[in-house]
Amino acid sequence: ETRVEAHFRALERSLVMELESGDAVVALGGGAMVQPGMSERLLQSGTVVYLQAQPEVLLQRVGDAGSRPLLRNLDSAERLQRIRALMEERSPVYAQAHVTVATDALEPENLQWAIEDLVVRIERVSPRNAGGGE
Repeated sequence: ETRVEAHFRALERSLVMELESGDAVVALGGGAMVQPGMSERLLQSGTVVYLQAQPEVLLQRVGDAGSRPLLRNLDSAERLQRIRALMEERSPVYAQAHVTVATDALEPENLQWAIEDLVVRIERVSPRNAGGGE
């Protein structure tokens, strides 16, 4: 399981390095920002949006978590406990995000629209767009 997570994190790192010179919206796993050097790289290369949810909501969203190495083979109570521990461990890094969006009350379809609206608003005020654009 540790190898699976390590492979996933390596793929995330590779993707971020590949995309950091262009414009893209990238959805990363919850542990991406805590990987060595990743938060600095992400914060410097673009706008980081933290999609925040309460542990109970995250538990519901991950379901049985069979495809999530850090939650696999745990019962529901253990998954909730692990989610809480991961959130506490990661919260200082998540707090560095440029924008935080509370997602507890949003369905995935509505979340997509909220993020797209946010991206448009960020692009309007981004220093990279100052001085005229295409």
